[in-house]
Amino acid sequence: MMVDENAILKKYWKNPIAKRSLINWREVARYAHHLIRKYYIAVPHVRYPVKNLSGGNLQKLMLGRELSDSPQVIIAMHPTWGLDVAATKFVREQILKERDRGASVLLISEDIEELIALSDRLAVICKGEIMGVIDKPQEVTPEVLGLMMAGTPLKNIQKVSA
Repeated sequence: MMVDENAILKKYWKNPIAKRSLINWREVARYAHHLIRKYYIAVPHVRYPVKNLSGGNLQKLMLGRELSDSPQVIIAMHPTWGLDVAATKFVREQILKERDRGASVLLISEDIEELIALSDRLAVICKGEIMGVIDKPQEVTPEVLGLMMAGTPLKNIQKVSA
């Protein structure tokens, strides 16, 4: 697919993208340009193949496409995995903006720094079991989260550190 085609995957049947079952390609290009500007997607033109985008630009295109309708619930699984520092910062800022807008965000990640930075409340799951729930993730150390991610229940960690 091309960038413009990918950008409209969630709205190709909606007005103004489509009218009477016909796609308005001028409107598609306008919308794609809008996402490119808003999400800082580095692409030579809207008819550029998505497969040729860098990982960061592909991630920003998908982020823009998915957030364009102001969803009430966002499930973000490893949202910054493999991204450079600038793209990571941008993606995290967008997730926080959506949270501040009122969207519920379920963040699934193994990146301890990301979990601490983006979470209001944190549940750590290991092998299908909840190791504990942390109400203030910014107040917990990465070591504690690491132990929980490795299978140590929070209650056992608290006994040792007490």
